[in-house]
Amino acid sequence: MPNQLWMNQGGGVFKNRALLAGCAVNSRGTAEAGMGVHATDIDQDGDLDFFITHLRGETNTLFLNEGGMFDDMTARSGLGLPSLKYTGWGVGFHDFNNDGMLDVYIANGAVGRHETPFDPGDLYAEPNLLLRGTGKGRFDVSPSPEGVATRLIGSSRAAAFGDIDNDGDIDIVLVEQNAPARVLRNTVGSRGHWAEFRVRGSQGRDAIGATLKIMLADGTTFYRQVETAYSFSSSNDARVHVGLAAADQIKRVEVTWPGGTREQFGRLPPASLRTCTGQGQRSVTRFGITALRGPGRTAEFHDGARFHTMLACGYSTSFQPSAFCCSGPCCVR
Repeated sequence: MPNQLWMNQGGGVFKNRALLAGCAVNSRGTAEAGMGVHATDIDQDGDLDFFITHLRGETNTLFLNEGGMFDDMTARSGLGLPSLKYTGWGVGFHDFNNDGMLDVYIANGAVGRHETPFDPGDLYAEPNLLLRGTGKGRFDVSPSPEGVATRLIGSSRAAAFGDIDNDGDIDIVLVEQNAPARVLRNTVGSRGHWAEFRVRGSQGRDAIGATLKIMLADGTTFYRQVETAYSFSSSNDARVHVGLAAADQIKRVEVTWPGGTREQFGRLPPASLRTCTGQGQRSVTRFGITALRGPGRTAEFHDGARFHTMLACGYSTSFQPSAFCCSGPCCVR
């Protein structure tokens, strides 16, 4: 059935504008299955785009936001053809190798049997996909398409994303059909500089919906959103992560708080600790934004109640076949 885009009209009223906005069906005018979804700024131009996973035989679909109207850029982005023979579920756009560009990981698993199975023991099993971002909404299949040195074939469904081991890169937890969960620990993301931000209210709640505009000294700008609800049947790390490649300083961070108030926080030098507070609106009146980054340094950040310590490890930025190390009872070693 067609996608739905419910736009807030105010006063508790929403209207479905998907057809008028150009994101109800794909560029061929065809409605697709719709499994997982991530609404995020994929081309880093300051607005939210959509990526939706679908059934086998339908490419996953990328809708880029062009001033409130959406264009199906699936073919041009490089995300279409690699997904055609798989059924996609969980999905997340993150900078997995900290090179300053968003990548995408897609959890796959069939709902109909494969005539030529990827795994003779599981006719529904499919490999997952890791595609490397090359900038401006374009992607290439990584040297290891599944993101692991030893190929993993399974029936993945949910995929949750976050920095599980607090080392400055994004890890993945996969929920498998009729099998134990898999934990993919990122082993390459810490090879570039990075920053993580936690944006929270005075009661300790994450400021869901707040957006961050992160500016470097050379003019490079990153856009991120505080979000947990994306992918498929998953709740994700609320911390905002950004890969900085070789940059060792953030010039400025501009936060748009829930309710629309904007506030800027100044230069963040290497290995510094910053806790900034700002005024929100409505029931949330006080926010904090904290930053931590490396490489090779330890820093603390304050969440309003207690201190935490993280270690940032830095190496050269490169994508290696052993992008993720799998751990857990079902993982191939």
